[in-house]
Amino acid sequence: MSLGARAQSRVRAARGPGLDPARIPHPSTKAQTAPPLERLLKQRLVIPELCVQVVNGGYTSWSSWGTCSVTCASGIWTRSRSCSNPAPQHKGADCTSLGAATETSSCNTGIMCPSEYARMLILMLIVDKS
Repeated sequence: MSLGARAQSRVRAARGPGLDPARIPHPSTKAQTAPPLERLLKQRLVIPELCVQVVNGGYTSWSSWGTCSVTCASGIWTRSRSCSNPAPQHKGADCTSLGAATETSSCNTGIMCPSEYARMLILMLIVDKS
């Protein structure tokens, strides 16, 4: 098979949906090497098979404060947020550098606990007798 016949068969084989025979290099031309990946990335060319977008995580809004940890006297309540707005992807940073995922605060129910109430009554009786 001659060089011309090889080139023609290559063109014929390349015909099909989405293929342009004019873009196939002739065998007599120098083969061009593909540019290095670093250069492609610097030029911001998108090659879905090779490039993915790094996504750093972000927190959601804070949840509402939960219920107080006690039913009388003082306790603690908590609220939280999650690292899913957006979630980290493709080796993106998690949310640790953005602060804590939970927050606590003291709460006071305004109700005296029975043991404190009993102690106070005893003290009142002692003071009242004196």
